[in-house]
Amino acid sequence: KRTSCEKLSRTSSAEEKEMPSTTKLHQFSFNDLSIATRKFSRENLIGQGGFGYVYKGWIDEITFSPTKPGVGITVAVKKLKTDSFQGHKEWV
Repeated sequence: KRTSCEKLSRTSSAEEKEMPSTTKLHQFSFNDLSIATRKFSRENLIGQGGFGYVYKGWIDEITFSPTKPGVGITVAVKKLKTDSFQGHKEWV
């Protein structure tokens, strides 16, 4: 089962209007992603690139709330470097 997540950056109302109304993506708060990845722990670091790091995390498959390691759905969370415009451009 594959789960998707919407980008965390704020969008303007014009950008929101462009999104299809049938989109049923769950938007996670930064705090929820921090909890799911154990505060972006090095132990959960699974990769890195020129514009960010990828961490393993866990969420409940029904509520999409952060859970304990090994419980629920395993997810990959990309945390973009704040100084990387390339990462932002590729993410959008």
